[in-house]
Amino acid sequence: MSIEEYQKSDDEEFALILQAIGEPTRLAVLRFFSMHEETAVADLNLALNLSDSLSNHHRNIIHQAGLCTVRKEGRQKFISLNRAKFEKFLPGFLEKLKGGN
Repeated sequence: MSIEEYQKSDDEEFALILQAIGEPTRLAVLRFFSMHEETAVADLNLALNLSDSLSNHHRNIIHQAGLCTVRKEGRQKFISLNRAKFEKFLPGFLEKLKGGN
């Protein structure tokens, strides 16, 4: 892969990340995820008062940007942040999101 191809790939990935974080509900979802190592979808929906369909929509956008991972256990889904992706593209963002300095 050439440097130009690598940069284009990174630029496209960064654009997806910006799209994923550029919406108030998704920021609230990310803030909730950032306060937990892993969280059940049901807990997220209850905490943020989200319907299943709205939660699913926002979680899919976050997941497609590579910002979280999903683990299934029985009928439940558990979400955790891809903290390495945040540190690569947005160092310090999660701390700012949680209200840190």
